[in-house]
Amino acid sequence: MRKVRAVLAAVVAAPLVAGCGGGGGGVTLHWYVGQESSGSYREAAQRCTDSSNGRYRIAMEALPNNADAQRQLVVRRLAARDRTVDLIGMDVIWTAEFAEAGWLRPWVGARGAQVSAGVLAGPLATARYRGTLWAAPFTSNSQLLWYRKSRTGTVPTTWDELISAAEALPRGQQVVAVQGARYEGYTVWFNSLIQSAGGQILSSPSKVAMPEGPTKASVCPSGEGAAIDSFTYAPATTGTGVPPSTGTR
Repeated sequence: MRKVRAVLAAVVAAPLVAGCGGGGGGVTLHWYVGQESSGSYREAAQRCTDSSNGRYRIAMEALPNNADAQRQLVVRRLAARDRTVDLIGMDVIWTAEFAEAGWLRPWVGARGAQVSAGVLAGPLATARYRGTLWAAPFTSNSQLLWYRKSRTGTVPTTWDELISAAEALPRGQQVVAVQGARYEGYTVWFNSLIQSAGGQILSSPSKVAMPEGPTKASVCPSGEGAAIDSFTYAPATTGTGVPPSTGTR
């Protein structure tokens, strides 16, 4: 359930190009972005390079896989006024920070309209800060439930059903696995757990909706609070060394 939605931002020091097919002058634009295993980012960069007819070339600068490490590397370069950073593949939670620091060039006029057209409202909102569009959404994600048909005949539609299905599995396999390593992935998953039960953590960017020491009823008005009681943090080691969280009753 890691949040991998990303937005494309132009850095203040970067020359403006209108995207594939616009602008002038043979320049190299360095795009700092997380590694993407399918190769789609690199293919997109090559398509834009080819479509520019020699006016610019997009060179990919791969960032680490870890989101925290990505931010640290980019922030250090921007704070040092590194002029090799032209384009950034940003995590959506960086928009306000980077815009407030004066590191991003806003998308305005025709360019802003072009990158906003046909974009879902949620991802587009992550690219805005104080009424200004600072980035162009280019990926999004949804949380998916993976299960084995051979083990679960009916697809669970609530957390309580999911836990009941896990309890029906053979002894030693009664586990619901989530991406709960102690970084933003854990936060995203817990927020989804609360919201899917009818509650919410924040009522605005600066106001906490949950009362201090909340009861199950106040957090989960839909009555699915039993699901929250059922999950416990139990680190394990995966092949990548990242400890996921698993939960059982």
